[in-house]
Formats: sequence, C-alpha cells, structure tokens
Amino acid sequence: MTVEKAAPKYTKLRTLLAVSFALLGIASAGLATFATYQNARAQLRQDIREHLRDAVSLASLQVNGDNHATLTNPSQEGNYTYMQIKRELQRIRDTVRNAGTYIRFVYTMRQQPDGSIIFVVDAEESPEDISHLGDVYSDAGPVLTNNFSTMDHPIVEDDFYTDQWGTWLTGYAPFYTSNGKREGILGMDIPANNVIARERNALWTSVAIFGLMIPVMSLLGWLIGSSIAKPITTLTESIEQFTAGNLTHRVEVRTRTEVKKLANTFNTMAEQLSSQVTQLEQRVAERTDLLKATNEIGQAASSILNSDELISKVVNLITDRFGHYYAALFLIDPNGKWAELKEATGEEGRLLKESGHRLEVGGESMVGTAISTHKGRIALDVGKEPIRFSNPLLPYTRSEIALPLIVGEHALGALDVQSTKEAAFSEQDIETFQGMANQVAIALENARLFLDAQQSLEEVRSTHQQSLMKGWAETARAEGGLEYAIGDGKDETGEKTALDIPLSLREQIIGKISLEGDEEWTPEDRGWIEAVATQAALALENARLLEESQQLALNERVVAEITSKVWSSATLDGILQTAIKELGRTLNASEATIELKEE
Repeated sequence: MTVEKAAPKYTKLRTLLAVSFALLGIASAGLATFATYQNARAQLRQDIREHLRDAVSLASLQVNGDNHATLTNPSQEGNYTYMQIKRELQRIRDTVRNAGTYIRFVYTMRQQPDGSIIFVVDAEESPEDISHLGDVYSDAGPVLTNNFSTMDHPIVEDDFYTDQWGTWLTGYAPFYTSNGKREGILGMDIPANNVIARERNALWTSVAIFGLMIPVMSLLGWLIGSSIAKPITTLTESIEQFTAGNLTHRVEVRTRTEVKKLANTFNTMAEQLSSQVTQLEQRVAERTDLLKATNEIGQAASSILNSDELISKVVNLITDRFGHYYAALFLIDPNGKWAELKEATGEEGRLLKESGHRLEVGGESMVGTAISTHKGRIALDVGKEPIRFSNPLLPYTRSEIALPLIVGEHALGALDVQSTKEAAFSEQDIETFQGMANQVAIALENARLFLDAQQSLEEVRSTHQQSLMKGWAETARAEGGLEYAIGDGKDETGEKTALDIPLSLREQIIGKISLEGDEEWTPEDRGWIEAVATQAALALENARLLEESQQLALNERVVAEITSKVWSSATLDGILQTAIKELGRTLNASEATIELKEE
C-alpha cells in the first residue's frame, strides 16, 4: 500500500512560514532601521549641540572683555574698538564654519539694569540682518532669558526657537574682563534648516538601507521557512501514512531527534552565552566601580593641601569604596631607612600608629620591597608569599597589595591594602591602584611644597612687618611725631560724632584718621574714607621709602667724597688730617680727634 505525499500541504506550510518569516524580518528590519534613525538623529542633534557648545566656549575666551566694556552707547559703533571686536567675531565665525559647523550669526550681548537684553557687537555685515549697538533683543530664546543674569558656563538652547531673524539652535557663553568680572554673553546661531537638512539626509540613508533589506529579508524568510517546513512536513507525512493504515511504516526518529537536539544545542549555547555575558557585565561593573572609586580618591587627593588630612582621607576612602579589610600609608623617614606608618584604618590601625609601627626600606616586607624597587607587589595568597611582614594584629589577611608612592624618580613611601579574600587583586589592579598611588604621591608632594611656601611667606611677611615697624618708629623719632589737623576744634553746635579710621599698611597700623561731624557717619561714608585711608597709607609708605633712599644716597655720596679726599693724600699726616677734618665738617662737630696707637 502506497500513500502519496501531501505536496499541497507542504507547499502551503512552506509558503506560510516563508511569508511569515519574511514579514517578520521586514518588520524587524523596519523597527531596527527606525530605531537606528532615531538614535542617529538624536546623536546628530547631540553632536551639533556639543560642537556648538565647544565652539562658543572657545570663542568666548577670545573676546577682549576690557575693550568690550568700553562700548556703552550707539555712538561708539564703528569706532576702532568696536570694529576690532567685530573683526574678531567674524574670524571666529569663519573659523568655526571651516571646521564643519555652519554658524550664521555671531554676536555679543549685555543685560541692562532693567533686565532687558541688548546687542553690543554683531559680526554680520548685511544691513537687513545686522543688530546695532544698543538694540533690544525682545524675542530672545527661553534658555538665554532664564539664565542670562546667572550664566557662568557655556549652554545651548534645548531646542529650536524662533525670533524675528528665523529659527535657530543657539549656544551662549559668558566672557569676562581681565579682573574676572563677567562683561557679557557671546551668542552663536545655527540655522534650524541646516540641522534639519542633516537629519533628513540621515533619514534618506535609513530609508535606502531599509529598501535594500526588504529583498534580503524576503529571501532569507523564504529560505528559513523552507528549512523549517521540510522536516516538519516530513514528520507529518510519516504520521499520516501511519494513521492511514500503513502499519509497517515507522516514524522517522531521526527528524524528531534533530529538532530536539537543535533545541538542546540552542539552549546550551544560550546558557553559555548568558553566563559569559553575565560574567562580562560583572567584570565591567567591577571595573567601573574601581575606576569611579579611584577617580574619587584622586579628586579628594587633589583638593586637600594638609598632608595629615590627605593621608587620613585616602586610607579611609580606600576601605569605604573598595570594601577591603585594611589600608595603610607609610612615609619614608628623613634618614631613608624606615617606612613609618602615618595612617591606617580600623582599631588595628590605631594600635599600630600608637606603637610607632615602621618597616625597613628594602627589608623583609612587601612595603619595604615596593619602596626600594619602585614597583608594586601583589600577594594573592599571603601564606605563600616569601617576602612579607606578617602582622599579628591583622590575622584575617588573605591577599595584599603594596604600591610605592613615587614622584619623579623619588619614592615618598608606600600604600598598603589588605583583603580577607584570596586573589582579591590582579595584575590589572596594579595599574589602576598605582595610578591612584601616583596621584596621592603628587598630592602629598604638593601639600609639602604648599606648607613650605606658606612658612616662607609667613617669614617674609614677619620680616617685612618688623622692617615696617622699625622704619616708622625711626621716622616718628626723627620727626618728633607726625600729625596734621584742620578745623578749630570748637564745639559750637553741641555733641559731635567721631569716626576713627586706622591707617593700615600690610596688616600693620601706622596711624589713624580722626573725623568729627554733626551727623551720624553712614556705612557709605566709612567705606570711601577707608579707601582714602588705604591710599594715604600707601602714599606715606612710598614717601618714607623715598626719603630713606634719598638719605642713603646722600650718605653714600658723602662717604665717597671723604674717601676720595683721603685716598688723594699721600702721607700719614695728610690722611689723618683729611679724615678728621672732613668728618668734623660733615657732622658739624665742635671738636674732633683722630689718634693712632698700639695696643
């Protein structure tokens, strides 16, 4: 008995699966293309905003804030300063255009006391587009309007906005005068149609790619449908022959086994892939956490100038952020023989500090070896490490890493980190931790240099104050007291209001200004009087220094004249007579004697 194959059913199933897979592939390609376009569009918009932010940030640094501050009224438009800034803005605009970002307008703005925004310098030349000095920007974008008075960094409009000149994507950046005062805001406009054209190009590219993918997906769907339909149809035909009465016909186990094997193989592959992805994500997450913690420690190190505070902050951050058992920082003593413990975490660290714990440089310890060799050391299993100091206060240590603190070719000490887990560190960790240790070493060196500089500055300041006090004391003695007053000192209208303002020179008071009046002295009065007192103190000091230098010059000239006359004498009597005569005459002495005798 022969059973004919159900060819029509096979054809229908294959067509159905082929069409289904083709449509599924086309739909997936469409979704992927759409998602790709959306991402490309968002990335394009983000790239344009970032380029605009970078361009306006760099451009703002090139604007001369001091010259810009002199432009205060429309009559100055066209003068040399205005045109100089205008040409600079034009150069900035052309440079950015040549770099690939089309900038339409570049201009500067300033905010008036009433809160309105006015244009100052516009790089545009076209009469219908240029904004003149003093023109009010009445339809400014929302970001500029909301942030003008507080803007201290470059920003870009969140989206397009429209004003009387068109629709734009605009970036802004503040610029400053030489004394640090914010003078105004620099603006750069990118036409919206320029951005939209680039987005449209990305859209057409995505559409073209999708168009190419349609026949590919159709063919692929047909092949997949055929490959899946064939074994299923073969299995169906075998079952139909069996149910039709062909009892000698057996179901092809091979077909069923292959499908099951395929599923099992796929599941096995999926499990392996999932495991690998999970491990990779875990490693990436751990690495990311490590880098974040390292950056945090580096930032903390760079922001602290007190070495003791810096060391304490670093070791505590290491245990907090990395979760390790123990961290310690050693510094080499002045003799270079011992690495002394400066800070360590936990109760064990406190006890070690109190006991004056130290390790020999180059001795039988990981810390000493790391310092002497300028290389990091790792013990994945401390029980197997031949060169290591086993501390009884740290019995739970299973792995350890010691890193030298190096500045240039000079080692300052070492950073020691210990963990309760075996193999808690890897060779890659040496690079990461060593980079962190280098930052700490540089921060420690900077802290030391800062302390030396502060001490030197304090010594200079103290010496200068002593010199200042001595100079004014001698001046006061020579002049018999210095005082000047105006007014008759009579109180004809009743009680007077007194105001005393010290004459202060470099934190040293050399006198005071005393004023009396019929009305209360306001804070404004006191402010400008203090300003006058400051300038008066400087002027007095300059006058004193001038008199002192003139007196020194006079003394030197007199000494030179007397010396010249003494040297012109050729005999002992002539030298003695000339010397005593010139000294007596110069000093107006009533009697002068010079004598040579042997002791």
